[in-house]
Amino acid sequence: MSELFHTLGINIKSLGFQILNFTILVVVLRLTAYKPLLKLLRERRERIEHGLKGAQEADRRLAEVDKVKETKLAEADQKAVAIVSEAEDTAKKRGNEIVTDAQNKAGNVLEEAGIVAKQKTEAEMDAVHAAASEFVRSAIERTCELDQSAIDQQLIDSAIKEVKQQA
Repeated sequence: MSELFHTLGINIKSLGFQILNFTILVVVLRLTAYKPLLKLLRERRERIEHGLKGAQEADRRLAEVDKVKETKLAEADQKAVAIVSEAEDTAKKRGNEIVTDAQNKAGNVLEEAGIVAKQKTEAEMDAVHAAASEFVRSAIERTCELDQSAIDQQLIDSAIKEVKQQA
């Protein structure tokens, strides 16, 4: 077989050394480059998988937060509607109270005005009564040409009452 290698131009010693050198090179490369590269790739794959799991967890939590947000917004909307409704009711009640108070005050003012008008009318009637009494006294004095002390006040009052009853 050695002749075959020689004919082909292969040196067995040289081939053995090349195989030995290649094996040493493969072992050294495996220890210094291949294993660290594989370790680096494995760590990178693990980090990527961990990142993907974290992203999925973040997506799940984000979905939960969105659900909670929607729930809270719905509750806030309901509370806002209730508050607005309550405010409208309170405003209506207060408006009704204000209108009622204004009507009561207007009624009181009208009553007071009526009382004042009645008092003025009575005062004017008393003034007219006094003037009429004086007028009747002077008419009787002139008609009868009597002394003022002889004229009876009751007679004058009865005459005024008769005039009032006729009017």
